[in-house]
Amino acid sequence: MEVNEAFATPKSDLQGRSEENTITVGVINQLKRTRPWVLFLSIVGFFLTALVAFATFGILTGMESSYMEQAESFGYFQKQATMVGAIYLIFTLIYFFSSLFLFKYAASITKLIKHGGSERLEQALKSQANFWMLAGILMLVTLLFILIPFVLLSMDLVFS
Repeated sequence: MEVNEAFATPKSDLQGRSEENTITVGVINQLKRTRPWVLFLSIVGFFLTALVAFATFGILTGMESSYMEQAESFGYFQKQATMVGAIYLIFTLIYFFSSLFLFKYAASITKLIKHGGSERLEQALKSQANFWMLAGILMLVTLLFILIPFVLLSMDLVFS
C-alpha cells in the first residue's frame, strides 16, 4: 500500500446501488407504525405551546393590571412576574421546536410512504435527529440544574 492510498477517501459499498434496494419494506412498515404516535405527540405539543404562550402573554401583560399597581410592593411583583414570564417564554420555544421537529418527521414519513426515495428517508431521519438533539441538550441542561445545587451545597459544607 502506498502512502497516498492510506490517506484516500474510504470507498462505501453503498455506492452504485439503486434507491429501490436501499429501503426495505420492513423499514417502511416500522416507520408507518411510528407515524401516528409522532403526529399525535406533535399535535399535543403544538397545543401545549399555545397554552404556554397564552399564559406567558397573560403574565407579562397582567403585570400592569390595576390590582398590581395598587399593591404595596409593586416593584417586587413586577420583577417576579417578568422572571416567570421569561421562563414561560423559554418553555414556549422548547415546546414549539420539539413539536415542529416531530411534525416534520411525521410529514417526511408520509411522503416516504407515498413516493418512496432515499432522500425522503434521509429527511425523515434528519428531523428525528433534530428532535433527539434538542431532547439531549435539554437533558444536559436539566442535569446541570440538578447538579449545581448539590455542588454548591457540598462546597458550603466543606468550607464551613
